[in-house]
Amino acid sequence: MRNGRLFSGTSHPVLAQRIANHLNISLSPVTVQRFPNQEITVSFGISVRDQNVYIIQSGSNIVNDHVMELVIMIRAAKMSSARKVTVIIPYYPYSKQSKKKKHRGAITAKLVADMLTVSGADHIITLDLHAYQISGFFSVPLDNLFSRPTIANWIENNIPDYKNAVVVAKNTGGAKRVTGLADTLGINFALIYVDNSHAKSSFSRAPSSVALQSLPPTSELEFRLNSQPLVSQLAIIDGDEDEDIKSDGSEIRELELEMSELDLRPIDEIMNESDDDLDEDLVSESNASHNSPLLSHTQFKEVSKVSSNGEPAVNGANSVISAKKHSSNPKNIVLIGDVRGKLVLLVDDLIDRPRSFLTVAEHLTENCGAKGVYIFTSHGLFNDISLEEIENCPFVQKVITTNSYPISNNLKETSSKLVQIDISPLLAEAIRRNHNGESISSLFERPI
Repeated sequence: MRNGRLFSGTSHPVLAQRIANHLNISLSPVTVQRFPNQEITVSFGISVRDQNVYIIQSGSNIVNDHVMELVIMIRAAKMSSARKVTVIIPYYPYSKQSKKKKHRGAITAKLVADMLTVSGADHIITLDLHAYQISGFFSVPLDNLFSRPTIANWIENNIPDYKNAVVVAKNTGGAKRVTGLADTLGINFALIYVDNSHAKSSFSRAPSSVALQSLPPTSELEFRLNSQPLVSQLAIIDGDEDEDIKSDGSEIRELELEMSELDLRPIDEIMNESDDDLDEDLVSESNASHNSPLLSHTQFKEVSKVSSNGEPAVNGANSVISAKKHSSNPKNIVLIGDVRGKLVLLVDDLIDRPRSFLTVAEHLTENCGAKGVYIFTSHGLFNDISLEEIENCPFVQKVITTNSYPISNNLKETSSKLVQIDISPLLAEAIRRNHNGESISSLFERPI
């Protein structure tokens, strides 16, 4: 590339080298060092004056260091008189924090976007953002590439009977992603609707809304507030005013706790929240009370067969299957589609904790008649525990992901089910076209 410099951060040097090979250029030298107090310093080993600088740095398992390293590299390039700085981030770090999940939380994905632009980034290239609204966090151009054509090409070349497969989304949030892949392959799709009553304790908070609706008129409440402490009034909102309050104050504390934990999110957001988006403490608590992903006590429904063009599938008679609901695992799983006797392609944009994938895979195999499950994700944020869980799950044949996120060779060797698709040709072509001022629209439709 004339007047271009390609640099690699330390997060994913293997992917950066593959991109350089596809571009038929060498990675430009850069030195990243740490002071004794772990501060990062960056020094380019070649002039970048009046050059178009491209920096490759993906999210990783030491994300904080690599984000800081990236912004320092961007600022170093700008202060060295680079003409333009383009950042290639295959996996956008902190992408799961693209909205406030708590009243006093932060939108960290927006913070990362601000850090990149303030440090001097002029253009961003990324792959399959976890949430589409992240592209609006930037004040500079952003190209969000899709791995769908590359994944579809792998399916066509490696699954002989893929025409008899069904693309399935494990929650309703992935409907658009699933329908796009189904249309590309020309096959049917299905959706899973999950009612996780334990996920955010949404049902346990229901009495709070009832209590609020039962509040007396404003004038009466003001009189009570002036005459008695607030906690006393809270204790008698739902009961008889003349009834004695427990001396230990347990009812008061319970009601105060319910009102403080009132979940004001839309009900559809609560019911369809992805397991992978849950807070770590809630996931740990859920795992402690649900030691196994088995669904023998799960109530579910198989509603209707739907094809990718919205018409009923062939031989798609409606059926409803029910299982006894267990009080310790109050969950409803609704399958919209037909997977009986077919191979399931379970698709999502990323996977880190595989619990929800394995649960859905078991449900589709044991209860819905699927003959096998392949998991497809754009970003595989694996560790040794997650890969071990997948390896030990008899309901998953393969898990296929791109190499957008670095996985060590030692970790990959522990799993016979893990398959990585090389995404470097797509990223290299995007860099080449941006450098030459060419359109990249065709990259969204066909594989490279």
